Amino acid sequence: MSMLVGKYESNATALRLALQYSEQCIEAYELLLTLAESEQSLVLGQFRAAGVGDVGEKLGEESITQILKRAHDCRKTAENAAKDLLGRLDGSCGAAFAVTGCSVQPWESLSSNSHTSTTSSTTSSCDTDFSKEDEQRLKDYVQQLKNDRAAVKLTMLELESVHVDPLSLEVKPRGDTHRLDLENAVLMQELMAMKEEMAELKAQLYLLEKEKKAVELRLSTREAQEQAYLVHIEHLKAEVEEQQEQRRRSLSSTGSSTKDKSQAAKVCG
Repeated sequence: MSMLVGKYESNATALRLALQYSEQCIEAYELLLTLAESEQSLVLGQFRAAGVGDVGEKLGEESITQILKRAHDCRKTAENAAKDLLGRLDGSCGAAFAVTGCSVQPWESLSSNSHTSTTSSTTSSCDTDFSKEDEQRLKDYVQQLKNDRAAVKLTMLELESVHVDPLSLEVKPRGDTHRLDLENAVLMQELMAMKEEMAELKAQLYLLEKEKKAVELRLSTREAQEQAYLVHIEHLKAEVEEQQEQRRRSLSSTGSSTKDKSQAAKVCG
């Protein structure tokens, strides 16, 4: 049950991530649409100011200045919102985008002629730092979010139902039930025998550990006695050597005195 709950939590996390990526994609699409509409309004206003005539929808009795001002304000608002979204995307998935990159550019083939023809006029009428590179970067982020959402979908796990269908349960024959009971009884007996053997082994291990400690204690006592005996032997050796040295000295002194006496007797005679 805990594993099943973990799978459900994993799927819930994946769904939350996919929903977050989808919401960011929708927001980016809305801003791109607003940018395209504002750019179109600027182009139409410039065509109107150039006297080309009514292009697309009729502009009514509004002056060219008001039309251009409203289009410029709409463009400015859309660009500010796009810059805000770019800042949030740079903070959330900018690192991953910098590593993986986005080789697919589905936007480059769309409206390439209108982009090249209106770049100079748009930049001259809009004094803003939102460039075509920023707009392309926003489109690349959309593609990256779509790829991330697809990758998250691959992590979804297939879950089995927690409910048991009573009709799917097979009624086991009585003989099989009796056989299973016998097998369970045999397994329980073997388990109890293994537990008894384990208890006996633990008791033997306890006794062996006690004997080991006693042997180690006796060994340490013998080592201490050995050190004491070695010290005593060294002391006895030193005493023996000292006695031998004293004996040699006494013998040498006795020999010299005897020689002196014999020489004195010869002189007197």
